[in-house]
Order: sequence, then structure tokens, then C-alpha cells
Amino acid sequence: MPHSGSLRAARHRPGPPELLVSVRHPVEVPAALAGGALIIDVKDPSRGPLGRADATAWQAIARATGNHVPLSLAWGELADWGPATPLPAVPRGTQFIKLGVAGLSVNEVSQRWQSLRHRFALGERVTGGVTQPSGLRDVTEPSDPRGGEPAVGSSTTLGPEWVLACYADHVAAQAPAPELLFRLASELGCQTVLVDTHDKHGPRLTELCPLEQLAEWVSLTARLGLKLALAGRLRLADAGLLARVGPAIVGIRSAACPAGDRQGGVEAGLVRAFAQALAAEPVWPQPVPTSELAGSRAPLPGTCSG
Repeated sequence: MPHSGSLRAARHRPGPPELLVSVRHPVEVPAALAGGALIIDVKDPSRGPLGRADATAWQAIARATGNHVPLSLAWGELADWGPATPLPAVPRGTQFIKLGVAGLSVNEVSQRWQSLRHRFALGERVTGGVTQPSGLRDVTEPSDPRGGEPAVGSSTTLGPEWVLACYADHVAAQAPAPELLFRLASELGCQTVLVDTHDKHGPRLTELCPLEQLAEWVSLTARLGLKLALAGRLRLADAGLLARVGPAIVGIRSAACPAGDRQGGVEAGLVRAFAQALAAEPVWPQPVPTSELAGSRAPLPGTCSG
């Protein structure tokens, strides 16, 4: 596996998108890693599009990664985090914390985001690269069998990246359109922004959004200094198309499970096929020109075009 420094540096070089694979149990981790996942995302699919798993699952999955890859945690919806909601400890090696915007206006997203970040900043202690809110001490510190290197994505001075998760099907999610949130994400200090689908029984990302729209989002977020991650019931056939569009990260769950059942288990062969399809496309120094994507279909009504 690559050294942790090379994983972080790769995000600043042109190349294929990094593959994020969502897992719900530590037994799925070996298959995800064997298939080529570069980021392991912890999610409980039964709890919604960004379903927050229990802290015990975070810790067990962190141990199962062997400290080789960054860890991403789905934290559900911002609307679920009230001022009295306890803040859980995060495992060492956590690089991303993702929060959705369902049911909120732009102003509400801004206010709740800043409030939650402020609470986290006040409560966290950073000791030897381990980030944990004060009063919560049960934090996993997985060891690296190669000799105890610091956890991927951890730092003695920096905590995890907070990722604002927008929804392509924003009308169904009762949320702002992604374009309205990209600039806010930059103003809030995000480094990465995610566009996902809220309704996991509805249309896929590539059915909701024409490819030229996705390419425009890649360019827009780049101008704002953001990296764009794309997800949303993706299939293997989407991999090559998204690679040419040029996001920094592509996330999958259903594509990694047999028959596309996101409640099923991750299979290494499915992950490998998706990773190979992402890597098979030419490396574009800039996102593919939208003129080359002009033939893609129009979005469904009330979706990502805003």
C-alpha cells in the first residue's frame, strides 16, 4: 500500500479519481482494500443516505484497515445534530467527516455547521495525533504492522476534514441545490464537498445530472479551491464517464455489493472492476471540456440543475 504521505499528496496531482468504498462492518474492509479502495467510508445504509454507524463500528473498522488508508465517517444530517447532542470520539486516522443538508435552508446549513464545528473545536483534545472530544476517552488507535507510522490522515495539529454533503435530488431532500452550497462550503473552510443522492430508491446521480453539469461542477468547485466528490447509486458503467469528468473522489456502496443491493456485503471483484474502470480512462490535466459531453441527457425535473 502507498505511504500515507503519498496518499495525501496524490489529491494535488492530476490523475484518476480516488475510489471511496462505504462499509458497514469490519468484515467488509478486506474486500474493499483488496479491490482497490483508497478511502474507507463508515456508513450504516439502514439509517439513510449518510447513515451514522455506532461508534463501536467506527473503532472496529478503523482497526480492520490496518492504518493503511484514510477513514471517512458518515455523520448523518446536520438537522439531526442539536446543541445538546453528544459529540462522539472519532478514531485515529479519520480524515473525513461527512454531514448532509436535508431539510435545511442555506442559512440554516451555515448556522448549524458553524455551531457544530465550534462545539467540536471547543471539546476536542489533540494528543499524539489522536482527536477526541473531551470527556470521551474510548478512541481506537490502530497500530500499523509496518512499524508504527502515524495514522493516515491524522496530525498532531489538524483534525479531520469536514465535508459538506449536497444532494443532486435536492427537491426530494428538501435541501438547497448544490450550486448554492459550493460557495458556502468554501466560506465555511471546507476542503472537499460531496454531491450524493438522498433517495436511495430513486434515480442515480448520472440519471439526475447530465455529464456536462457534473463537469461544470468540477470546474466551479476547483475555482473555489474545493475538491469535488461524487456518489449516488453509481454503477460500473458510470465509472469511466465520471473519470473523464474529473472529480477528486468517486464513492460507491451499491456498486460494490452483489446485484447493487447496498444492504448486502462488499465484494472485492466488484470493487476491483470499478477501480479498474476509473483508472482506464485517460488522465486529463483539466476536467474534460463540456463541449465533448454535449450529447448527454437532460436532468430529470426538479433535480440538480437548480
